[in-house]
Amino acid sequence: MERAKLDVSQQEILSQIDGAEKKLVLADAEQKLREVEARLKSDQVSSQAVINGKVQARAKALADVRRTEADIASMTFAGTGRRRGHSLSQLARRRLLL
Repeated sequence: MERAKLDVSQQEILSQIDGAEKKLVLADAEQKLREVEARLKSDQVSSQAVINGKVQARAKALADVRRTEADIASMTFAGTGRRRGHSLSQLARRRLLL
């Protein structure tokens, strides 16, 4: 009878230890999940910042191209003969019409 009581007591202790170990495993898994979620959020913020930088660089490049096109269009070609003082855009249009 005493042996049976010891076995039952031992089982209860082992069950408590097993339950505590499982709680620790669960807590560890939850912590790893929080770390992965935080890293994911950080990576998303970083990626969005890179995208925003690329979008701004593209917009600046487009503005530079338009400004340069406007500068070119306003230049005049100092050619010889009767056709002096034509803008490059006028010459380009004229050339397309020929």
